[in-house]
Amino acid sequence: MSRLQNAWHTAARELDLDIVVPFELKTKTFTVTAEVLLKNFGAKQGMLIVSDHRLVEPFRHQLIKLGYGFATLAEPERDWPFTREEREAFIEMLNEWGWMGKPEDEPEWLLSGSEADDE
Repeated sequence: MSRLQNAWHTAARELDLDIVVPFELKTKTFTVTAEVLLKNFGAKQGMLIVSDHRLVEPFRHQLIKLGYGFATLAEPERDWPFTREEREAFIEMLNEWGWMGKPEDEPEWLLSGSEADDE
């Protein structure tokens, strides 16, 4: 498992996120393997997280039509504990991507509306 996947496993455990590691999307015309699928954020089907944008770039329009978002995140330089600063960084990123799940399932820690605008 990559350090990026480990980081998302830690974040999922700490923030109660729904992830699939790894995630393979197969269609009739292409296959994309992402290090992580983060459900309920960024797009209807979730966010595909990769460390190399070349994995998703050729299929960006098809992915969007299928309801996926995607993000390229750098592989962490080391495995790390989930510090307060890292937790805050994840929450900020997730807030920017936006909650796409059921309103009643929105995490309490997720900033919303005017709270997000105040920062």
